Amino acid sequence: MKFFFIYFFLLSIFTIHAYEPSPVENKKTKELEQVKVTAQLGKQLDLNINFVDSNGKKVVLNDYLKKGKPVLLSVVYFACPTLCNIHLNGVLDGLKELEWSLGNEFEYVTISMDYNETEKQAKPKKASYLESYGREGADKSWHFLTGKKEKSTDCDSALIPLL
Repeated sequence: MKFFFIYFFLLSIFTIHAYEPSPVENKKTKELEQVKVTAQLGKQLDLNINFVDSNGKKVVLNDYLKKGKPVLLSVVYFACPTLCNIHLNGVLDGLKELEWSLGNEFEYVTISMDYNETEKQAKPKKASYLESYGREGADKSWHFLTGKKEKSTDCDSALIPLL
């Protein structure tokens, strides 16, 4: 549980850092009009949800918690043209400023909430962010995961109210 508190603290710092006011008026897209959030108070995340990593290997969230390090967690679309990239870019900027490095002090798990995405989308997304991050060992500590519809929505339902 302490891992998630650390994640939310760092996420809030990175999100504030990533925000830059825009002179362009923000308009809600047709896709965003369909977005809804339902409170899931008290619900805990199933750490045995099955995912596939960017190399096509089957994994569960608990695999990353067993390492004894804090785990940052983001739920995004890998093909998202706007908000998800803004979020990941903001996190990346924050990670670059930290003295701590991925792999040494913590892990970072990025999960696609689009069940149509596979390792084919995850692998190049991961490669792009790792190249920009530029620190040794991050490839083994920044995980980009995809899942099946029923499992991804289980994870989304548990996480989105917390974000």
